[in-house]
Amino acid sequence: GLDRVVGSAEEKRRLSRETDASLMDMESGAVATVAAEAGVPFAVLRAICDTADRTLPHAALVALGAEGRLNAARMAMSILARPGQMRALLGLARDAAAARWALRARAVWASPHGRRSNGSGPKGGILPLGIVPEASL
Repeated sequence: GLDRVVGSAEEKRRLSRETDASLMDMESGAVATVAAEAGVPFAVLRAICDTADRTLPHAALVALGAEGRLNAARMAMSILARPGQMRALLGLARDAAAARWALRARAVWASPHGRRSNGSGPKGGILPLGIVPEASL
């Protein structure tokens, strides 16, 4: 995992060349480390909304806080200062919504509470939409 957002398409390509990575992720590595230290099994299912060829709009970069939450005031200030980024920002929002939908549609309910003794689970083993917290997507 990375410890920062990689916002430019150029830097994404450079990191891919240097590491031979297909994608970059900030959160999964930290969670995997904590799980390993606690002796807890860990798996990850991610959906990607900002592809390697996309440079993130300034508003998306400045609005994202260290804890991963969006700061609306910082985003608004960035948009007011650079209104030309709106098209890219709306495209990113559209792709993030599609990624959330894809992730929810494919998330396997792995909890013991989601499986019956015959191996089936709710909705054929797929998580109901309300089970995956929005903040975790």
